[in-house]
Amino acid sequence: TQSQVIGNHFLQFVHEEDAELCREEFQRLLTGNPPRDCTARLHCADGSVCWMNLKPSVNHEVGVIYILATDKTVDRLSEKDFPDPNLILDQVGQGVLVIDAIQPGMPIVYANPGFERLTGYLATEVRGKPFHFLTGPKTNSETLEALDQAMLKVESVNQEILHYRKDGSEFWNQLILSPVVNSQGQTTHFIAVLEDFTERKLVTEALRDNNKSLAEALNDLKKTEDVVIQRERLHALGQMASGIAHDFNNL
Repeated sequence: TQSQVIGNHFLQFVHEEDAELCREEFQRLLTGNPPRDCTARLHCADGSVCWMNLKPSVNHEVGVIYILATDKTVDRLSEKDFPDPNLILDQVGQGVLVIDAIQPGMPIVYANPGFERLTGYLATEVRGKPFHFLTGPKTNSETLEALDQAMLKVESVNQEILHYRKDGSEFWNQLILSPVVNSQGQTTHFIAVLEDFTERKLVTEALRDNNKSLAEALNDLKKTEDVVIQRERLHALGQMASGIAHDFNNL
């Protein structure tokens, strides 16, 4: 309350570890330096500590320092508890690329360990390279065009694409590409998630081929069945005709 604050030195309410910082900022102001914001912890009446953004100004004529204090406790605690984004991406099992959407050519600026395991390329080898450097002679050009259009329109896209590892071997990649848009609405980066689904694709294609072969076999069997039925009908008809002829002869 006002009665608890007025008449006391400001530093009395500042956390001990931040007191020296505030003392230095006051000294800067009083010696004619321009004011600058700082962040410090203040003691609350209930014994807790809050993080405050301090925006100071000074009136030298009357010898007064003004401080606009904004509570940043929630923001600071969130930042403290939230791990480094790069650390999170490093733990992702799939390959992850971060692509700069602003620089010319949209170069790769980050590759996680999952990408290194998947492709054989080190992160240091791919930084600065264009996004499509994993493509090769058998990569479908229409798929590449669809990816380029999605990036141009700032849209998310999920595509199957044939990529090549560092050793030249092929692998089918389930690629998810998503834009990163900042608070001003500007697209700053693209996040690409790569997952090897070569084995699943081969199994799927094998099942498709087996189903096709089975369908063809069933079709042939149906044709054979129709031929057999037709022959049986003709045989029955022949027997019937023979019996009728025999009856006529007897008459």
